Amino acid sequence: MLLGEWLSDSDLELDVFTQKFTTTDTLFWQKVDGCWRMNQKTWNKYILPEDDILIDYAMGLYPRPSLKWSEVDVIYVPINLRNTHWVLGVVHLRSRRIYIYDSLKSINKPNRLKTLITPIAMLLPRILSATKYYGENGDPKGDKEWDIERLNNIPQQTKDGDYGIFFYQIFRIPDAQPSNGYTNRRRIDWFREKMAMELFFHKELPM
Repeated sequence: MLLGEWLSDSDLELDVFTQKFTTTDTLFWQKVDGCWRMNQKTWNKYILPEDDILIDYAMGLYPRPSLKWSEVDVIYVPINLRNTHWVLGVVHLRSRRIYIYDSLKSINKPNRLKTLITPIAMLLPRILSATKYYGENGDPKGDKEWDIERLNNIPQQTKDGDYGIFFYQIFRIPDAQPSNGYTNRRRIDWFREKMAMELFFHKELPM
């Protein structure tokens, strides 16, 4: 594979996920964003209810099948920005850091992006504490907001409707690290056709 190109299936066959991971669905972000909007003014007093669906996600109940967050290193989170654009959040639990994979960086400046991602950076400590992720002593760093970093070497789309292709290809890359370089805009149409064929024959997108 050359720098500046997408990973091909042959490349993927040679790589393995070195970190255990799980995913959320699009509903998770809606719940996170809604919770933050409703409670941000009184956030210091807010307590996440024991029966909140966000806790169910951390316990591996959603989406199905899924893993408990205590069993993984990384969580892949689809994030919708202002109901116009999807980005991929890659949550590294141990380092308390959220990497943002954005295929259309031009529409949100860095400070604006961090503001939009704030809901998950604020909710994660509450969710993990509620599920005893840190044990009985709780999170040693308390409710401190997690770090957010938008990666700079992410492939950029040239058409508004291409974010789905970019989103899927980014997700497929094993062990999503900031140093990965991978793009070839000329192959977008090929990937779209490939996805259509995989969905038709397999009824799902193989990983």
